[in-house]
Amino acid sequence: MTEYWVSQGKKWCDLCKIFISNNPSSIKNHELGTRHKEAVTKRLSNMREEKVAKDKEKKETARVLTQIEESQETPTDPRFMFWIARTRTWYGNVLDR
Repeated sequence: MTEYWVSQGKKWCDLCKIFISNNPSSIKNHELGTRHKEAVTKRLSNMREEKVAKDKEKKETARVLTQIEESQETPTDPRFMFWIARTRTWYGNVLDR
């Protein structure tokens, strides 16, 4: 029986965007390398920045919603007052429930 060559395959590193040989020593060597470590550091830094931006956006949204709710306690727009009066007429004080 004749032996034939079989490819070992490649492993894709999502952080570095490269293929490496799919054997334990190559994987370990890559993960201990400078390029991979810098890529991990960069990814973590980006994740932190995105979280800070997302938290800041949430706080801003909450602040704006609170401001909107406080300003709507005393509506002064005549069209809005007409709508409330009309709705109460049609549905029998639905807004008070």
